[in-house]
Amino acid sequence: MLWGIGSSAATYNNPDGIDHYKNVEAKNYSKEAYGPSTSMNHNLSVSNGNANTKYILSLSHTDNQGMKINSYFKRQNVAFKLDQKLTKKLNFSFDTRFTNIERMGNEGTTNGKGSILSSSYQFRPIATKDVLGQLDDRINTQLGLYDGVLQDNYNPVEIMKDYFPLSKERSLRSNAALTLNIIKGLTARSEVGLNLFWNRGKTWSGAVYNNYLDAAGNKTYAGNASVSTSEGWSLRWVNTLNYQVGGLGKNHNLGFVVGQEVNNSDGESTSMFGNKYPVSFDKERAFATMDQYLASSGTIVNSGYSSSASTPNRLNSYFGRLNYTLFDKYLLTGTLRADGSSRFAPSNRWAYFPAAAVGWRVSDEAFLKNVKWIDNLKFRASYGSVGNDGISANNWRMQWSSSGLTGYSINEVRQSAYAPPNTIANPNLVWETTVTRNLGVDFSIFKKRISGTIDVYKNSTKDLLMLTAIPTITGFSSTYDNIGSTSNKGIEIALGGDVISRKDLNVNASFNINFNRGKINQLAPGVNGLYKSNWGSTVTQPNTGDYILQVGLPVGQVRGYTYDGWYTTDDFTYANGIYTLNKTKGVPDIGAGILGTVYGTTANKPAGQVAYPGVIKFKDLNGDGVVDEKDVSIIGNMNPKHTGGFSLNSSYKSFDFIANFNWSYGNQVYNANYLAAFYGSKEDGLYRNRFDYLSTSYKIYDIRAGQLVKVTDPAELTALNAGATTFLPFHENPVVSTLGIQDGSFLRLNTVTLGYSLPASVIEKIHISRLRVYGSIYNALTITKYKGLDPEVSTNTGQGGAQYPTTGLDWGAYPRARSFTVGLNVEF
Repeated sequence: MLWGIGSSAATYNNPDGIDHYKNVEAKNYSKEAYGPSTSMNHNLSVSNGNANTKYILSLSHTDNQGMKINSYFKRQNVAFKLDQKLTKKLNFSFDTRFTNIERMGNEGTTNGKGSILSSSYQFRPIATKDVLGQLDDRINTQLGLYDGVLQDNYNPVEIMKDYFPLSKERSLRSNAALTLNIIKGLTARSEVGLNLFWNRGKTWSGAVYNNYLDAAGNKTYAGNASVSTSEGWSLRWVNTLNYQVGGLGKNHNLGFVVGQEVNNSDGESTSMFGNKYPVSFDKERAFATMDQYLASSGTIVNSGYSSSASTPNRLNSYFGRLNYTLFDKYLLTGTLRADGSSRFAPSNRWAYFPAAAVGWRVSDEAFLKNVKWIDNLKFRASYGSVGNDGISANNWRMQWSSSGLTGYSINEVRQSAYAPPNTIANPNLVWETTVTRNLGVDFSIFKKRISGTIDVYKNSTKDLLMLTAIPTITGFSSTYDNIGSTSNKGIEIALGGDVISRKDLNVNASFNINFNRGKINQLAPGVNGLYKSNWGSTVTQPNTGDYILQVGLPVGQVRGYTYDGWYTTDDFTYANGIYTLNKTKGVPDIGAGILGTVYGTTANKPAGQVAYPGVIKFKDLNGDGVVDEKDVSIIGNMNPKHTGGFSLNSSYKSFDFIANFNWSYGNQVYNANYLAAFYGSKEDGLYRNRFDYLSTSYKIYDIRAGQLVKVTDPAELTALNAGATTFLPFHENPVVSTLGIQDGSFLRLNTVTLGYSLPASVIEKIHISRLRVYGSIYNALTITKYKGLDPEVSTNTGQGGAQYPTTGLDWGAYPRARSFTVGLNVEF
């Protein structure tokens, strides 16, 4: 009925059957959704000065047109810096920067689909007029109310063109400081910094985006509009006294710094929306007259307004530092910092963070003075702690939100209504503390031709501040808590040197590599560590969570089932059109609810059985004869064995060349985009386009004389699938398995640049001090076995409301662009 083939071919006058669709036009919407784009970047700076006054003024403009339809990023910066000597002992410095940013097209991701861009390939490539099946959902009830898969108007390109998420961000950052030399060795400095921001968001979603079209394709409403604004400020005031002790002789150098710092910030925001504007409206008219929405649709209110005033964040700090050197080769630094934050309850606001470091410049010792090939050799060690209060000041006490006026009154005065948040307050929160330990060596050899550093470190963090789930019987869903502790240790090596150093030819190379191993040391009581990304909807399996924080393992552990191919006809007994699983042969069935409905199989297997020829198979790890949550295990580690990079910087006469590489080795990527291609969700999965690698998946239907025929005979089914490379992609639920855990190792040529500078003899004639023309390629080359668009995925902490980092998840990401740049540097 859907396509007018098979038993429905005669009903819908389609004698050619499936062959009809081989001769109609097909569109590749993913190619139309994004393509080549242009970017421009302009910078201009003017500087001047004398012994008392120095200044620099710089301006920049960036205009990046996105690869995706209806997307761009624009930024303008104006910066000014001034250093002024007021008197012999008093200096003044000032710098300020104004930034204006405008961006369009940040659509985000949704459960089950990813982003419009990443799922654009799924839209039916065949035009509605060429579909000969039944498209009337009043007759074909399988269609439900999913107009989005039936009408050409709802293709992803038209949806992108009909969605305008505009964001404007303006900020002003200013810092001013006075430095006073009080007496010899004693300096006082007072610095004030003020940051202001004004943000505004305007989102228009039209008739296509909101499905406001009738059966004939005419608009029933123009669309929806929303506006949000936020503004705020932050103030930082730092006062320090720096005393360099004199009279200690040339072998001793002793200095002290004491200081005090105050930080304060505040802000407010408002938002409003209106839905279902009249057909005659466009986005400009809707934003100009936002009160002309449809007031209500039955019980649905089509407008809303909200406002909020943020809780001020205040930080008060006192600190001191001691620096001592002996013979300019033995070094000691000690610091102590006391921080008090309003983000914690009064009894927990203050915390103290000490640190110390020692160094030994071995190359200055007498026993190495005659070792000519060593230019510098320094050993160092450090130990210190630092605090983190990066949570909202609302988390330690309950904050209620307004629900407007009620329909009730007291003494003829309508009463206000307030609602508690979903997150319960926790007055017991304390500072998160990270302790760092480091041993290092710095060196340069062979007349500084080769230099490098080696660092060995161990860091530990306790009292991690994170959102955690709590039983809903409390009336709340979550709370912020100090959930446990983590640690990481490793080694970092960096090398650099002059490979060739001649008059006309210079080649410099650098290399770095990092080995890092992390683990969770402790989880607080009541924290089981399980959490969900929900990339495929709330029914994503395993239902208990696809990520886990587990003591002894690093963050970034993915849970799921172990993929084991697919069921074959040999796994069943076939009689009277029914496939019954041979459990006596040790072939496990799949527990109810994991796959959901496997379409096309239910009529040919016993009630309650999930297995069927071609259905995906998982390993029964505990051997109880059924695959269920007891067989879920950790299937992926998103952490690399090592990461690093290397670069080449060279010049030959007037030419220069730069190439920068980076790599990651040994990490895995949780490719949810790949897994999403295999499951067959109902209504919205109808007519869905599929990736090419599913063209050779297991089949339970054959094409005979242009018609679709279901195959159930074991011999015929086996013959039909002799060349199958993957399972039957008809199960309803998204399932996380080892199938989606892929090697994320890569080597990337990030940047390659070739430049040419005009000779001085030429540019002097036109009164220019330097003129250079260059060309660059960004994201020039990536070598990887990863099957997704980009192995270098970022941590998406917001996906599906995940409470902890969804490390290594590839879901709906914007593709990384390969860009080609031509530029000109001119100095007067």
